[in-house]
Amino acid sequence: MTQILISGHGHFASGMLSAAALIVGQSAEVRAIDFNDGPERLKRDMTETLKGLSNGQGIIVFTDLLGATPFQTAVVASREITEKVLVVGGANLSMILAAAINRDKPVEETLNLALNEGKQFIDYYRANNRQDSIDQEQTEEEGI
Repeated sequence: MTQILISGHGHFASGMLSAAALIVGQSAEVRAIDFNDGPERLKRDMTETLKGLSNGQGIIVFTDLLGATPFQTAVVASREITEKVLVVGGANLSMILAAAINRDKPVEETLNLALNEGKQFIDYYRANNRQDSIDQEQTEEEGI
């Protein structure tokens, strides 16, 4: 099974893990490392965690920002193990959920499903006119 590690600034990782666990349940194959204590500590924790997750099936590391310290640290730490490690920047909860649900697939397939899901569920809503207010009232009456 594909293993998953989440990392990011502050409590991004533990927050994402908590939300994912609430929705799809907890799994020992999904771990989180918050970046609060400096880059040296992050690298040590990440390297140890990647080694612990290593099972020959591959690991996906989801980070909050492409190119930021957690992302760069994951890239560096991934070079210290023989496992295939894929590092993602700009992760969102939809991606993490899709990866967690599809961990039984090969790591590249799991990653592609996660990336597609994450992109698909980025959108917005804009309420700026009377029609939007009317539509909202009708929606509330319908119980949606």
